[in-house]
Amino acid sequence: MTGAVELANTGEGTRVWFSVTTSPDTSWLFDAFATAEARQEHADGEIVKALNANADLLTEDPEIPLVSELP
Repeated sequence: MTGAVELANTGEGTRVWFSVTTSPDTSWLFDAFATAEARQEHADGEIVKALNANADLLTEDPEIPLVSELP
């Protein structure tokens, strides 16, 4: 996860990016984006590619839900 911080910081549309661990086998990533286009660019970008490339290190397939902000 620590290597992803550099990639997250290069995303111009990424407002915030958090990585937290809630137990020895559970980590969460949370991102917020300036626009829907920035979110899609991120979803198509290097962090998601790296996550999927290392999925064999995970106990389960990553879940990447897209959610919308409250009105």
